[in-house]
Amino acid sequence: MEIKPCQAFKKAAKHYAKNAKLQQAVAWRLAKHCQNLEVPDGTIWDFGAGSGHLARALENQKKKFCALLVDECKELLAESKFTSMRKMEWDLNQGVPPMAKGAALIASSFALHWLDNPVEKIKQWGEAIGPGGWLAITVPVEGSFTSWQIAAEIAGVKCTAIKLPNWHELTKSLSEVAEIKKHKIIRYSKQYSSGMEFLKQMKSMGTNGGAIHTLNQKELKKLNNCWPQEINKEMQQKRQSREGNKITINWNIMLVIAQKPMAKN
Repeated sequence: MEIKPCQAFKKAAKHYAKNAKLQQAVAWRLAKHCQNLEVPDGTIWDFGAGSGHLARALENQKKKFCALLVDECKELLAESKFTSMRKMEWDLNQGVPPMAKGAALIASSFALHWLDNPVEKIKQWGEAIGPGGWLAITVPVEGSFTSWQIAAEIAGVKCTAIKLPNWHELTKSLSEVAEIKKHKIIRYSKQYSSGMEFLKQMKSMGTNGGAIHTLNQKELKKLNNCWPQEINKEMQQKRQSREGNKITINWNIMLVIAQKPMAKN
């Protein structure tokens, strides 16, 4: 059974807004990269804005970066606390909002991977910016969740992690309509006491959306027992147990900034 991203976020909107620390950190990092962009006059958009982490970060960098927030999940938008005039409920799977065409800046953080065919969507977004306009994106890509994939293979169960886009394909698609000015892969990791702790946190924040399969309790137990652990030797010496062991979750996050060339006279 597929878990629709919007439905997952709807149930967890309040918890996500307060506890999505990684997403918040990445949003602020992207906003920092936008600080010195020579953005032409025009409208600024935050695609897949959710609870407004990126919109707040952009405005903190420059007051003129007053973005309009676009998201399908009205419950997440409500958590942003921005005025209703700055929020648009829109399913980005249906394409770019007509009002956004010719944008001065389209920014998006931790959103593109939730959409159908991200490779095609990033090209649509690049086409939507106006001459001299910018597209700034962070998105998790292939190479993330390595230990999860290993655990599933060892356990003989399906890995229910969302299929993430390939960064080579994303940049190739975008480069057909805009000039890539900056590109990097940012690597994050976080430790958890167990795989179950990580999976429960994902569900509580609504970031379990996009999964095309769910595991039963027996499969979850097998998965948890097979998750590669990193031994905390100091803790193990003190306790003579495996209580100090942790599992590590990794994210590979693509940051890309591109500009639409000015129209030739």
